[in-house]
Amino acid sequence: MSALDTFGRSHAAEPPSYRASIPFGAGAAVLVATFLINALAISGPLAALLIYDQVLPNDARSTLAILAVGVIALVVAEAVLRLIRAAILSRASAHADFVARNRVIGRILRGEAHREGRMALSELNGRLSAVGAMRELRFARFTAIVDLPFGLAFLLLVGAIGGWTVALPAGACLTFLLAVGIVAFANERALRDLQHADRRRWGFVETASSRLHGIAAIASGVSVTNGFVRRQLARAGTQKRQAFLDLLSRDVMTTFSQVLISSVLVAGALAVLREDLSLGGLAACTLLAGRALEPLQNCLRIISLSRRARVARDDLAALGRELGGRATGEIWSNPPEIRFDEAGIATPGGGRPLVSAGNIAIRAGEIVTISGDRGTGKTALGLSLLGMASVTGSLRVGGIDVTTPEAATIRCQAGYIPRLPQLPSGRLLDILTDGSETLYADVRYLAHLVGLDETVKRLPAGYDTVLRAGSASELPAGVRQQVAICRVLAKKHKLIVADDATCILDAATELRFAKVLKMLSGEATVVLLTDRPSLRNIAARRFDLTGGRLIAQPSVIEGRT
Repeated sequence: MSALDTFGRSHAAEPPSYRASIPFGAGAAVLVATFLINALAISGPLAALLIYDQVLPNDARSTLAILAVGVIALVVAEAVLRLIRAAILSRASAHADFVARNRVIGRILRGEAHREGRMALSELNGRLSAVGAMRELRFARFTAIVDLPFGLAFLLLVGAIGGWTVALPAGACLTFLLAVGIVAFANERALRDLQHADRRRWGFVETASSRLHGIAAIASGVSVTNGFVRRQLARAGTQKRQAFLDLLSRDVMTTFSQVLISSVLVAGALAVLREDLSLGGLAACTLLAGRALEPLQNCLRIISLSRRARVARDDLAALGRELGGRATGEIWSNPPEIRFDEAGIATPGGGRPLVSAGNIAIRAGEIVTISGDRGTGKTALGLSLLGMASVTGSLRVGGIDVTTPEAATIRCQAGYIPRLPQLPSGRLLDILTDGSETLYADVRYLAHLVGLDETVKRLPAGYDTVLRAGSASELPAGVRQQVAICRVLAKKHKLIVADDATCILDAATELRFAKVLKMLSGEATVVLLTDRPSLRNIAARRFDLTGGRLIAQPSVIEGRT
């Protein structure tokens, strides 16, 4: 096992997914709470059966008081469990949306944008709302794991107590299952029509916006307005039909609950008249049917949500193709080689080259340092490896020319640690992992290696500390630099570029960072733009920027890893 395997392999290439997993602790708590809620639900009907058939006929008032107190306690316990479950699901739902939206945006940013212009924020936000439909379906399925068996168990208890009385509610369930399926399929078609109408409207607005000057020149504003009105009216008609079907599905579920309870009452009343069922049994069957509503309605809701989720999944896939172009997220299986061939490197804005490099190759998996005074072009050289600087001649990273659009592949596979990093806002743990729960263990281990863990544990909120973008008030500069280092290393990039990444770190932390980088020898190509002795000592080769030229030092430190 290689040294990099110490960090785990959780960041291996995986197919694009917009689903966010439910944390194990939260999932287990929800399942336990759901199980207890359904188990407590049986107590009410059984208490009603005892009260009507045993307690009231025998005038056992003390027993009635005890049963009443017990039922009240169980009702309170059930209410508390429901509140706890709702709180856990709300938190998990918010985190799931955060993670899923991050993945969608990440897929877009890692692609090669081929769409002219830029997508309007309102359009992007509207299409990202599809994430919510997929999340709702996932959470509904999750709770149904426990709910549905109990729903069937409640109906079986109705059959055990009331006999053939269960036939009517069972028939009602099958009837409404069919009705919900029909409405769900119709709703899916309406959603696809609405999706198509939205795209036509957005496309028309984008085209018109890009040609405003020409439209004004030929005074054709009226025809453009009429065209927009036609598309807006078509969308409004489609939205009206979809909203009607949405309301119809809710009405079907409401009607289902009324018919289910009414069928139990009618069948139970007939059984009581025929003396096949006692009054206590009728009360218990009615309560059991009412308690069976929530699990059964959840099942019917899943049918409806599954159709919406299909449309949402297709919309997200189309969004990725339309705005993101082809994905460039396939990770290099091996560290890349870097090859300069008479390359001239200038700042991203262009101008006179600051650095020139002849025929120089940095071998795959090698750790090298590049030293030079301020203003000699070290930063420009580091950015050039990511395709973010002006380059003449030839500079290839992993066989990819940094001057071509393929450089987007390099940027999504490389880790860059600047001198003064700008961290995003959010919870510290989410910043470290970019919202990926699979990296939690990796960043905690890395934080321990670079000395960040000790600092974070002293914070009042620990890893739940919230940082604000562009603000340095929450953490000292050195600690923020450690966060940036862990954030990059946790992703196990095959190319790492560090631009004076330890200039604000103390000596002990710098040594920790050097030891971590040393572990990556052979597993990643590491380019360190630095003059620090602790980092130069771990390098297999050293380069200097002298007089605007990149020159390899005469001594080569072979095998020093």
